[in-house]
Amino acid sequence: MSMTKQSCITLIAVIMLLTACTREIMVRSTDQNQTPDRLMVNADGKKVFRNRVLPEEDVIIYKDGRGGEKAAVKVHVPLHPSFFRDSIVVEREIPGETVVSEAD
Repeated sequence: MSMTKQSCITLIAVIMLLTACTREIMVRSTDQNQTPDRLMVNADGKKVFRNRVLPEEDVIIYKDGRGGEKAAVKVHVPLHPSFFRDSIVVEREIPGETVVSEAD
């Protein structure tokens, strides 16, 4: 019962494929432990995200359906087309106090 080189390679490939397809892969997500990103809207209308002021055309604020607001911020990536990152919590700053959206 001798096996040729080709049949040995085929058998090893089948065993590796079966092992790879049946193994559960555990993915650790660090996003669950982090606080959500926040967009600060100052009383004068200036929008600040991650300590930088954003132009008006790069921010879209929308209702989240739970009585709060979310924002989509345009991200500029070198050598790739720009895209919008959404689900950012909006905080509106009123002189003397800060209002946080309740939809965390």
